[in-house]
Amino acid sequence: MEKLWTIAEVAKFLGINEVDVEQLVREGKLTGYKLGGQFLRFRPEQVHALKGTIRFRPNPGGPAPEAYAW
Repeated sequence: MEKLWTIAEVAKFLGINEVDVEQLVREGKLTGYKLGGQFLRFRPEQVHALKGTIRFRPNPGGPAPEAYAW
């Protein structure tokens, strides 16, 4: 069975913060799956595809992404 990523794992991979991940879900740019009615999880292949199409602004508290903008 495929392991789904948490908000924290997605944020770390994309170099953004967790609030930005939640915003991507609200905007429909990333599909989140609820487990137990409350915890969002994400398919890694969808996160990889998103990273290839969107440029992110830097997360001051985390690793710098390769490209910046929103």
